[in-house]
Amino acid sequence: MVVDDHLILKLQKLAKLDLDFEERESMKQELEKMIGMFDKISEVNTDGLEALVYMSDSQDKLRDDEVREGLSLSTLARLAPSMEQNYVAVPKVIET
Repeated sequence: MVVDDHLILKLQKLAKLDLDFEERESMKQELEKMIGMFDKISEVNTDGLEALVYMSDSQDKLRDDEVREGLSLSTLARLAPSMEQNYVAVPKVIET
């Protein structure tokens, strides 16, 4: 894969980044390094090796789901900073 100015500008647009020339050049160099590392990994001979799903044989110990009674609406209304139509209202944090 060729990391050129066209690719960097496309990634900048997709990620909605505002990069100046120096930042774009730095990003280009970092992407070239990463792709170089992936190219080295792809050169490793894996013939005869079984594909792994997990890196170890250990299993996660999960508890069984239990149905429990949650907070009542009156308790939630008392604890929440603000309620709107029986929902907790929170300030908008992501601009669209």
